[in-house]
Amino acid sequence: MKYYYADASNNPVGPYSLEDLHALNINGVVTPETYVCVEGGNSWQPYRNLQIASTPLSSAALPMTPPPSQSNPSRVSVGNAILWFFCCLPIGFTFWGQPAKGWIWVLISLCTGGAGGLVAIVDYWMSYSAQEKRKLGPWEYFPR
Repeated sequence: MKYYYADASNNPVGPYSLEDLHALNINGVVTPETYVCVEGGNSWQPYRNLQIASTPLSSAALPMTPPPSQSNPSRVSVGNAILWFFCCLPIGFTFWGQPAKGWIWVLISLCTGGAGGLVAIVDYWMSYSAQEKRKLGPWEYFPR
């Protein structure tokens, strides 16, 4: 059997064999929370729930539906994001798991006489937007 997995943008990627999915899991590409679907199927489930089916799917399977939305259950509200943007930028980044990145932006802003702060604003807004859909990595700059 072949499987598809949903990437960070919620697009199907594949098909891969079950062994390939296990290798992708070991390499950190596919996590236990990543949605997977059997080729030709339309039911998406987290990788951790994947069980090997003993019977193959019929050839008249329904077309593949898009994977379910992978929203971040611990997302930050727009009010908190704005508050910490004006009060202390690194705390805002800390809320979505990027504390060191926030302090690096402060250092860059200080070293560039504030010009780096403009770039930090763009990264802050992109991080806020992305964290509404998924959990961010600790060093993920300008996420989409």
